[in-house]
This record gives sequence, C-alpha cells and structure tokens, in this order.
Amino acid sequence: MENTPVGNEVIVPKKNLLFEATPTSRVLAGVLFIALPFMGGWIGYIYGSNNSINEITTNIEPSTSDQIITPEISIKVDTTSEADNINWITTIASADGKEITIQYPKEIPLNVKAIEENKPFSLGIDPGFPNYSLPLNNTKEVLIAELTTDLKYLFYLKRDNSLNIVTLYKGDVSSKTIEKLTTFDMNVLKISNDELYNLMPLVTDDSFILYNTQIDKTSNKLTGSVVNVKNNTSLFVAPCALDRFGNVDFSPDGSYIAWNCDKDALYISDWKNTKKLLQYSESSMRPTAISFINDERIRFANAAEGNDMLRAPYRSVKINGTDLQLEEGDVYLDY
Repeated sequence: MENTPVGNEVIVPKKNLLFEATPTSRVLAGVLFIALPFMGGWIGYIYGSNNSINEITTNIEPSTSDQIITPEISIKVDTTSEADNINWITTIASADGKEITIQYPKEIPLNVKAIEENKPFSLGIDPGFPNYSLPLNNTKEVLIAELTTDLKYLFYLKRDNSLNIVTLYKGDVSSKTIEKLTTFDMNVLKISNDELYNLMPLVTDDSFILYNTQIDKTSNKLTGSVVNVKNNTSLFVAPCALDRFGNVDFSPDGSYIAWNCDKDALYISDWKNTKKLLQYSESSMRPTAISFINDERIRFANAAEGNDMLRAPYRSVKINGTDLQLEEGDVYLDY
C-alpha cells in the first residue's frame, strides 16, 4: 500500500497485528501442540475408565436349502424339580411326524440312541386311546414304559428287589411325582415278556385309568381295576382282565367303557350318571369283537352262533339308563 499525502502530512497505514506471528505466540502454539494430546488422554482415562463397551455377536445361521433337516435332540437333567429323590430328564424328540417334549424319571433307561435315530416312538396298541411306547435300553429292572399321548402321565413296570415281583408305577409329569399302582407275582402269573403289555394301563382321559391287578396273589388270573386318575381312588373292580387286543372299547364321548369277559358276558361302566357297572349276560350269547356304534349302542359278534368260529351274527345292545336292551340283527360279521 502506498503512502497517501494529506495536506502537509503523510499517513502511513498500520500493520494488521492479528495476522502477524510474534515470538510469544510461536512458543504458546508449540506448548499447546504438545500438551493437548496428553490432556485428552488423561481426561478419557479419568471419565471413561468405569464404562465398558458391550460387544454384540450375531450368529448367522447357514442356509438349510441344501441341507437335510433332522430333529433336534436335547437331553438335560432337570435339577429344578425333584420328587422322592428321583431326578427327571427332559428330552426333545420326534414322534409320529411331530416334535414332542418328553419328561421321565431318571431311573427309566430311555434309549437315547434310538431317539437320535428318529425311530423311537410308535403309537401304542391301546384301543381308542393310544400311548407312546418308550424305547428302553436292555435292563433287568424296568421292563416296559409308556407315555400318554397328551404327555401328562407315564407308566412303567419295574422289578422291586426281587426278580419275581413286578410293580406298576404311575408318573405325573406336571408334579414330578411317582406312585405305585399295583404289584404282580410273575411266578404265579407266568406271563412272558411278549405279554407284558397286558399289565400296562389303558388311559382314557383325565378322569380314570383302567389297568389289570392281581387281587389274589395265589391265582394266575388278572382282574381289571378302574381308578380315579388324580388320586388313585378305586371306582370299581371289573369281573375279568382287560385285554388290550380287543375286549375293551370306549364310547365316542368317553362316557362309557365296555368289555366282554371270557366271551360269556358284556359289561359296561356308566361314567356320566351312576358310575356303576352294567352287565348283559345270556346263556345263548358269547359276545366278542365288541365296539360302540354310537354313544348309546354297542355291537358285538355272538360267537355262540358262529359257524366253525369263522363267522358270527351281529347283535347289538342299547344303553337305556341303567339297563341294557338287546336289539336283534341278522348281519353276519367276519372276525
């Protein structure tokens, strides 16, 4: 900028000291340049030492489009609930095309390998109300075990301190409790391993259980017993054993149970009204192959009129209150 004459004076422009570095400012800038990083680190250490950074880990599942999906198997000891010092085990497995959760006492030697191979469970042979047959490892104690399809109860036969005495146990899955139902003297009964299923209960619903008992321990005959499923209170004793292969049937609504004994009588329990046993017996009748037509009518083949036991005429009875009324029929059934 040139000097500008004003009158007799020459005005000299002042320098802009704001943009001019002085020795003092140079020293101060150097000190701050060195000190500020250390101050920042010290402040971060003091105020950030008590804080932590949460790491979030994300698991990315591989695509299953090209994989064979197998049932998930998980076995663990349930230590949160124990009853009578018996640990219960929870197992997830596949049964009848669906995944189910099974809980059972540790003393039942469940065949875990069979579960892992996805072939452990098949519907039982109970008429009308089947159970799951549990696969067991070879053992001399627990002989057979079943789980109801509603997963509420399980039953198993176990030898108790003797190779001759076998006890039927009921396990309540929700309460994790074990109860003894009845005992059998195997020496007297002379039942083979293939017939053990006849000692297992027929469970119909949450109201009652049917199972065979050996009331007379000196006799080789079994007698059917019906008890309350909640408290094991006996409702009545059937006049004969329950055969899981065909002498028992249930009405569609679950109100009645019918069975024939030694092909000489037809017995019916009435659960809705009187809860007493009804009986139909005639010398000319030998009921067999019984089944409910509906909630009030039962049909059976009369073996006493069969030709060489190959064919028999159809007969039916109607439940009328506490009476059974015979209905005539002329249809022949193969059985």
